Amino acid sequence: MKKRNISIKSKVEIQELFKKGRFIRIEGINIFYEFTSLSISRMIVTFPKVFKGAVKRNRVRRIFKECFRKQLALLKNRYVDFIFVVYPQRVDVNYCEVDTMLKNIIVHVMKRKV
Repeated sequence: MKKRNISIKSKVEIQELFKKGRFIRIEGINIFYEFTSLSISRMIVTFPKVFKGAVKRNRVRRIFKECFRKQLALLKNRYVDFIFVVYPQRVDVNYCEVDTMLKNIIVHVMKRKV
């Protein structure tokens, strides 16, 4: 079975999403999103330069990716690219907190779809 890649890798796509995407701010996390014509929803977790400590960054990134992977069923055949910009005050997030937050974000995004 082929592993599906849910990460946005292209610098051009990331810059375009920052420019043209819609924006939500929730408790120290900025979210940019845009509906796409691709057959998969993708995401990237990024941090500002002031966020030091690779171990903490990677832990937050792993938690977000796993929660996003589990919430993909809520997107119901609509495909969205997300950028999550996580600020240092949110370094101590836990799995349950991120899971409920992502669920609420995805429901909110689906309601805003025209």
